[in-house]
Amino acid sequence: MSILQFLSKNDTTKQVRGAHSDILPFVPVGGNYMEWARKGQIFVGSTTTAAIIPKFDDTTNVPTLWNPADSGKAIVPISLSVSYLAEGTEIIHSILLGYKTNAGSALGTAAPFSVFTEVAPVSLNIGSKVAAVGKWSPATNTATAAHTYLMTLGMGFWTEGTAATSSPYSAMEYEFKGRLLMQPGTSVIVCADAASSTTAYVSLVWAELPLEYL
Repeated sequence: MSILQFLSKNDTTKQVRGAHSDILPFVPVGGNYMEWARKGQIFVGSTTTAAIIPKFDDTTNVPTLWNPADSGKAIVPISLSVSYLAEGTEIIHSILLGYKTNAGSALGTAAPFSVFTEVAPVSLNIGSKVAAVGKWSPATNTATAAHTYLMTLGMGFWTEGTAATSSPYSAMEYEFKGRLLMQPGTSVIVCADAASSTTAYVSLVWAELPLEYL
C-alpha cells in the first residue's frame, strides 16, 4: 500500500512515496490554487451587467484592474472569462489586454485615472473577510491617456449573417498560467481590437502575493 509523505503541514503541494520508496512528482492536493484560496489571496472582479467591451485605445468605461503603487503586493492574473450576451455590430471581434505603467495610486485630473468607480472584488475564500488591494472598475472609469496594447488572448466573437442569424462564440476562458504579473503602480484593461456594440459579461480572477514571494 502506498504511503503519502506530507512534506509540509501548511502547503497543499505534497510528495507521494510508493511502497518501494519511488518518489513520484509533486502533485497539488485540492487543485492548483487551493492554497492561495485558503490564505485569502485569490479574488474575482466581474462586470455586474453585460456591457460593451471597448476598443483598446478607448479611455473611458473599460473593465480595468489597477494595482496601486502603494499596494505592497504583486497581482498575478489567473483567468479571464467572457460570456456573450447580445450581438451588436457585425464584426470579427478579438479580446485583448492593454496595460499601463506608472499608474500611481490616487485619482486626479493630471493623474493616470481621473475617474475610477470601484466595485469591490470578492475573495474566493468565501467568508474570509479578506479585502483585496487590487482595485476593480468594471464599467465607469476615465484614464487620462489610453492604455498600451499588450497582447491578444486568442479568442473573440465571430459573427456572420444578420443579427438574427449570426453565430458568435457564447463563452470563453483564458488561463494565464503564470505568464503575467502586475507590479504595484500598474493597470490592465480587458478590451477589443475594434469598436463594437456587442455586449458580454466579464470575470477576471487574480491572486495577490507579497512582493517578497517573487
